[in-house]
Amino acid sequence: MYIGIVCPNFSGSTVVGSVLHRFSSVQHVGEIWKVFSEKHKDVAFCKECGGDHCPHFSASFKAYLKGLPQDDISSALKERFQSEFIVSGDKRPYYYKNFSGMPDKILVLLKNKYSAALSYAKRVEGFSHKGGSVQSADIFREAAESYYKDLASRVKWVESNFANENIIYASPEVIVDMGDSDLARFGKSLFGKEIMISSTPFDENFHYIGGNHKISKGKDRSYFKGEFRPDRRYEVIMSPSEKEIVNRVVEKNFRDLDLTITDTDFIESWVKDLL
Repeated sequence: MYIGIVCPNFSGSTVVGSVLHRFSSVQHVGEIWKVFSEKHKDVAFCKECGGDHCPHFSASFKAYLKGLPQDDISSALKERFQSEFIVSGDKRPYYYKNFSGMPDKILVLLKNKYSAALSYAKRVEGFSHKGGSVQSADIFREAAESYYKDLASRVKWVESNFANENIIYASPEVIVDMGDSDLARFGKSLFGKEIMISSTPFDENFHYIGGNHKISKGKDRSYFKGEFRPDRRYEVIMSPSEKEIVNRVVEKNFRDLDLTITDTDFIESWVKDLL
């Protein structure tokens, strides 16, 4: 089975893919679309290895992938990693349609509203990590609106192209916080069968294209280094007034989405947080 993660940028696809990699027959391959994009060929390498000397994503294997029809890409990845399930973090509908192929099943990530806005705001020139300023308040409004615009377009594509039984909505914060028993239950829902969980994802097959590799190889002071944890930095950085700005954006845009969200326990906390 080929599972595609869909979400806006900076929504936790790498950490969720890494968590799913803990399942014994699951391979997280990251942003595999970059292998097929001429524009991004210089960054289409394994983030864990840092270059084409990767034992799995070698230059020759990437060239082989580029020569395959879309329908054969997931099968080639399964064979390469000897895995039953491939998880892609390509995120955008455009990438699945034009590069890596249409997944069999979709995992939509719905990030905490404050964390999502902060992730977008940090990429805007002039953003102050201290927060509380009028300037950063304006930035948070724009950031939240951008996040929900991206989320809306991607969710609408998912619901137009996949049957409800092949769509799962989940909170990355909830997934990261799961103990092994809850993770096993989530895995059974996602993969359709019970799969053994290993104690760590950082095995000999922990290789993926692109994404955020701060979990395993981040700087010494990286927030994520060496562990899976929800991104709650917004609790320190965002002021009450900035959070209220995000609340107003969310109230408008979430209702505009008109989602037919799959009934699942894993999204309950996210929905309650929004409403």
